Amino acid sequence: MYYDAFGLKLPRTTKKQALTGSSIAKNKLQAGDMILFKTGWNVRHIGIIITNGKFIHASTSRGVEISSVQNPYWKSKYWQSRRLLP
Repeated sequence: MYYDAFGLKLPRTTKKQALTGSSIAKNKLQAGDMILFKTGWNVRHIGIIITNGKFIHASTSRGVEISSVQNPYWKSKYWQSRRLLP
């Protein structure tokens, strides 16, 4: 998505994507920012903020979906946020 929209090529793995761009505070999220979650011992999940409090992500069981950052599940799994665009 970042490549199609902005010409940005991201690393393939979430481990490397977590080092891309600059770290930002959760309360400073804007459309286009990445939001990262720790969903297991060594499992990471990434979404892209699309609007205030909502992010788009791919679920292995439900496909691409929109979720709320305030959803109790995602709120408890929050790890970090990254900004790729100036």
